[in-house]
Amino acid sequence: MLGVCLHPDRISADWDFVEIQFEKSAFYNDEWKYLGPRFGVHAPYYISITSPKAQKFDDAVKRIVDSAKVARKLNADIVVLHAGFYSKQTPEEAMKRAVYGCEEILAVIDVPLGVETQPKQSQLGTVAEIRELAEKTGIVPVLNLPAIKEREGLDLKILKEFENPYIHFDGSIDLEELAGALPEKYT
Repeated sequence: MLGVCLHPDRISADWDFVEIQFEKSAFYNDEWKYLGPRFGVHAPYYISITSPKAQKFDDAVKRIVDSAKVARKLNADIVVLHAGFYSKQTPEEAMKRAVYGCEEILAVIDVPLGVETQPKQSQLGTVAEIRELAEKTGIVPVLNLPAIKEREGLDLKILKEFENPYIHFDGSIDLEELAGALPEKYT
């Protein structure tokens, strides 16, 4: 994955940087016509829509909405975010905050919103949590395969359980095994 940082005066004076992820895969439409490489914009890593602190939550929403504006300007496929930490909340409380945050964000953006699986036990981001968040809000599940592998062990059969996930992978994932696990329409 190639990351590019844009100078803030080209986007907004409020930004330190923007990460744009150019995926190694290509995008095809329903007729399997090549439409070029796909890319997404990643919201800042430090944000937290799970935060019970109103100011942190509001700042996170603003930064995600700003990221979506960048994504729209660049015609990106998706804006991706990390939901945040559980902090002193139960996972269920953090999920309620994440659902509320995603609903609030989705109401004002015009680009698909993805929430990514996370490797740390202290973060909202298990496969089950991302699935639940997708079912409750309509976000795109972003399956970071190395993160799943680290946190809960990776069984690539999970890929068939999701409809249209956004998949991140790196050299730690066997490409032949990945290709064999993808639904037929992707291979």
